[in-house]
Amino acid sequence: MVRRIRQGARSKARSAHLPAAASSLLQPYRDPEGRFSLSRPCGWQQVGSLLPGSSVIFSSYNPEEPGAETLAVYQRAAAEGVRQTSDLGSPQDVALGLAQIAPNGRVMEAYELARGGRKYMVVHVEFGGNTAGKFGATREMRAVTVAKGIMYTLRVTTTRYRYLAFKPVQQWMKGAADSFILL
Repeated sequence: MVRRIRQGARSKARSAHLPAAASSLLQPYRDPEGRFSLSRPCGWQQVGSLLPGSSVIFSSYNPEEPGAETLAVYQRAAAEGVRQTSDLGSPQDVALGLAQIAPNGRVMEAYELARGGRKYMVVHVEFGGNTAGKFGATREMRAVTVAKGIMYTLRVTTTRYRYLAFKPVQQWMKGAADSFILL
């Protein structure tokens, strides 16, 4: 079940299946250690070596837009008192917290998915102008879940321009965020 919140307004629940257009832009990826699976954009390169001890457990990028379009999975200990995903608050709470890390942050969408008996929060935020770094305004989607005291976060990014100008970019961002699942 999916619960959507668009800029504070709730809409009806829908199934968590990927749109057909998004699935043709994505390829499946399964973590070799059996922690998660997801769909990542076709043609993206996996980062070959990650910093040992880092919270990043998977990373890939668009070789045509290096640095601007990225996908990464993070794991870290959940905050004290957080035992399950719902302990993080509502999807809107999580989105607002993310948006507030920069002065020009803005919530675009926030909703909840339930798959395999686990809840996932998906948030979509825009960071504007000079606070977004050398790429200007950016769009970011995150899928977040908590399991066994560990918070897992999938983070997908692109520039605001590419997000607004190219429908396939919107589709693969949403498709990647909606596909993330712990195994």
